[in-house]
Amino acid sequence: MTAPNAKTDLTLESAAQTLGVVLTQAQAETCQAYLRLIQKWNSVYNLTALRDLDAMMTHHLLDSLAVIAPLQLHLKNAGLKQQSSLLDVG
Repeated sequence: MTAPNAKTDLTLESAAQTLGVVLTQAQAETCQAYLRLIQKWNSVYNLTALRDLDAMMTHHLLDSLAVIAPLQLHLKNAGLKQQSSLLDVG
């Protein structure tokens, strides 16, 4: 199992910026911790077919971040607060 490192930090940071998402240091660290948990428990429970760290980064973290900017725009256009709650149930 490969641990997230400086390379994945840069990938996460640059990809998030490309997606129009600004991550705080704490948010980036939380994403990295989540990636480590996916790796750890994937080997025990086969949570996902992805084993490669880069694939996990793009398919799990970055796919999730890709919806943030469009959602923020939608909230703004709908006159809703940026702090509105959203639940993804599936």
